[in-house]
Amino acid sequence: MNFSSNDHLENGDFIWKFNFRICIFGFCRGVLEVIYNFLN
Repeated sequence: MNFSSNDHLENGDFIWKFNFRICIFGFCRGVLEVIYNFLN
């Protein structure tokens, strides 16, 4: 697999889109944000 900077940006974009969808179900500022902040 090719782990380029473009792949990283696409994965990050997916994470935020997924986090937004979870937010609709009442998990805003929840687990995904904590994990994302921890990984950074």
